[in-house]
Amino acid sequence: MTVKKESLKKVQEELRDTNDKYLRALADYQNLEKRIEQTITDAHIRTKSHVVLQFLEVLDDLEKAEIFVKDEGLKMIKDKLIRIFVELGVKEMDLFGTE
Repeated sequence: MTVKKESLKKVQEELRDTNDKYLRALADYQNLEKRIEQTITDAHIRTKSHVVLQFLEVLDDLEKAEIFVKDEGLKMIKDKLIRIFVELGVKEMDLFGTE
């Protein structure tokens, strides 16, 4: 009977060990998922910022051109670009002391 009890204890110990390993592996996997999600979010933000900055330069050029060229098509393009910026959450900043 002691052999059966020892065998049972050994199986229970192996089960606990296996369960602990499973829980650690699950936690590692969940942490990996969170890191991947954060990495994707960060990459999306960096990409969006990069693209917005490049198109801000285009908007600046359009505003400069508008001073010399009074064209309705040019104004429509500029207004559409501004609407896209608004949809992306880009806001115009008031700069003090620039006038």
